Amino acid sequence: MNRFIPVLDKIIQFSLLTFAVSSLFSISITQISFAIGSISWVLKTHLTRTWSEIRGTRVGIAILAFCLAYIISLTTAVDPESSINYMKKLLQVIIFFWVANTVQDEKQRNILVSLVIVAAVAAALNGIYSELVTDPETGRQTGTMSIASTFAGVLMLTGLVALGKLFFHKPKNYWVLGSVGIIGFCLMLVLARQAWLGFLVG
Repeated sequence: MNRFIPVLDKIIQFSLLTFAVSSLFSISITQISFAIGSISWVLKTHLTRTWSEIRGTRVGIAILAFCLAYIISLTTAVDPESSINYMKKLLQVIIFFWVANTVQDEKQRNILVSLVIVAAVAAALNGIYSELVTDPETGRQTGTMSIASTFAGVLMLTGLVALGKLFFHKPKNYWVLGSVGIIGFCLMLVLARQAWLGFLVG
């Protein structure tokens, strides 16, 4: 069984990279890479019996807290059925960060985080451009997503990732400062108060 672990590692890494690039642009590719990566991660975790290590990490605890808030928001929603459909994308992003947290190589983790930030900046620039060229009466900005609240939620999460990299990564990557500014500006344009609050609390 141990000979399958390196293969599963490669599949997980490739799935994470694909997810990071496509998560703000293609739902189909995101879901395919999400499914392959998640199944491979669960299989690897089962074979190596490292469930307890994953539960004990700070990132794991933060994600569990986020999931709890997610469940509370769904149970108190006016239209739970619509809320579930809108928030499926965010659940995939949550699991992505949980799986990414198991990557042991620091260089690979940095590449993943950087790709997430670059993809978010590209999506934010697309949203800003769309805001400039479209009629304001068409409604809130949806950017690269079909729903404004989903777009805002993804910008909120990726903006926090960029902010965390800016504050805690050594040496400092000052290109991330500009990325935070672009993502934050687009987040304001989406006019999603729940995402603004989530960003501030985060």
